[in-house]
Amino acid sequence: MLLPVFESSLDQNLIAETLAIYEKRALGFRRLKQPIIVDSLPRSELGKLQRAALIQQISSVDRG
Repeated sequence: MLLPVFESSLDQNLIAETLAIYEKRALGFRRLKQPIIVDSLPRSELGKLQRAALIQQISSVDRG
């Protein structure tokens, strides 16, 4: 399953609409888990997503 992660600054209605559209079109094996909302996505100085830091951040959210 895929795990969607969003920044808390995004409009919650937009997130819900986007996920609803995706769920209607996605094949069964592409279904999403419940989304995780984080304060901000960790990024490098160049603006690239820091995946290892995000995984660590998500792990702490799942435990808490």
